[in-house]
Amino acid sequence: MRRALTFSFTRLSAVVAVVVAAVCLLSEPPQSVPRELFVLVVLLSAGIWTAALLVPTSLMRWRVAGFALYGLAGAVLDLWQPWGPGFVAGFIAVSAIALSMPPRPALLASIPVLVLVAAAEAVTSDHPWNALLNVLLGLTFFFAASSFAALKRDATVRAEQLLRQEAETRKARDDAAALGERARLARELHDVLAHTLSGLSLQLEAARLLAERTHTEPRVLEQLTLAQKSARDGVAEGKRAIAALRGEVLANLADLPTLVTAFSRDTGIPARFDLAGEPVAVDGDLGLAVFRTVQESLSNVRKHAPDSRSVAVELRWSPDEMVVRVRNAGGAPSAVLGAGFGLSGMAERAQALGGTFTCGPTEDGFETSCSLPLPLSRPEVSA
Repeated sequence: MRRALTFSFTRLSAVVAVVVAAVCLLSEPPQSVPRELFVLVVLLSAGIWTAALLVPTSLMRWRVAGFALYGLAGAVLDLWQPWGPGFVAGFIAVSAIALSMPPRPALLASIPVLVLVAAAEAVTSDHPWNALLNVLLGLTFFFAASSFAALKRDATVRAEQLLRQEAETRKARDDAAALGERARLARELHDVLAHTLSGLSLQLEAARLLAERTHTEPRVLEQLTLAQKSARDGVAEGKRAIAALRGEVLANLADLPTLVTAFSRDTGIPARFDLAGEPVAVDGDLGLAVFRTVQESLSNVRKHAPDSRSVAVELRWSPDEMVVRVRNAGGAPSAVLGAGFGLSGMAERAQALGGTFTCGPTEDGFETSCSLPLPLSRPEVSA
């Protein structure tokens, strides 16, 4: 198992290595070896330690070899300069090896360092056996403490990974349950609502044909035609709802001109669509909210103000929000404020997206307005 040294240990060990090298160079030089050779070994050991710390985790064998070589260099320095801090290199080398590898291979890699550092202390001490025992105990303690720290760190990492996996599994399970419920609702809508509206549309078509053959009053024919159109629209909306539940493409801002044109064609009420500001890309929820607001507002005009002179739909963009307004002139629908769930549904949809919805009568009609905040960063799109 490959392990990465913690940033705190890497920084601390680098500082210790620099201090060891500096103290060795500033202390009294050994008389048994040439000064140039001694300085070369000190600088070379510091360079080996620095290079080992910089070796990537993927080359763990080379990194451990560098740590072990630095510990051996520390044993040599301790042999040449018994009064110096060379033995400290063995301690930090053993700790680094124990933190980098599992206990068994780490112990095998540390044995040469343990033996040579302890032997150097024993050879240069007036009490060799005491020095040997003290150094071995100290090195063993450092090795054991570092191994336990590494095991605890690995256990913490595994626990965090398990927690993330459990959270991902729970999310996937919840998503699957939600998709299953949406699929069930889609089937229910298809089997009940769509079939019912399709049958109603056929029955209305038969009633209209019968009325034509029996020369029924024109107003009755007109109402039957409108009823059949409403049934067909209901079938289309039912299919859209089913598509939404199944995660398919939803209506969005690009459908607004078609929606306004179809309203004008079906009702005979002049309607226009105006765009102000520079459009930007928005997600599906925002686009669907605007589309549904316009759709429900036009439906209210169709039902409650069929004698309106005109309808204006305006979509206005600003840097931080988009506002859609639907205003009809003439035939103000005074009853619409308390009728059905259309207005409350528009308000709830806007509130869910962090926006606001207002509605009310104007001087000669009725107006609905929905303001939705835009994301802080988004790519611009052409109007």
